[in-house]
Amino acid sequence: GVYHGRVRARGRTRSGLPFTREHAVTAVSWFGAGRPDDPATSVPGGRPGDSGSGKDWCELLECVGKGAIDERGRKRLAEWGIDVDRLLDCISHTVCRDRDSNQDRR
Repeated sequence: GVYHGRVRARGRTRSGLPFTREHAVTAVSWFGAGRPDDPATSVPGGRPGDSGSGKDWCELLECVGKGAIDERGRKRLAEWGIDVDRLLDCISHTVCRDRDSNQDRR
């Protein structure tokens, strides 16, 4: 089936001004969706059963980790409570885990 919905958000800007946002979303489902052997549900991530190897995602993470975010950006993200190195490490361990374990077997 095809499902339509709206996502609404209300909040305040850093300066305290109120704001509202609304976004239309659409989702689809079909019988058998989500099965590991369904190529339509495969995503790059290196998961067992996925047709994607995750190679592109791992290379992107390596690039970001090697300087795509400069010190100014890292400081800004740290102000927001985001540790860039730890975030990249978490994502890398999740996305690249299977790729790395397959390379170890070679």
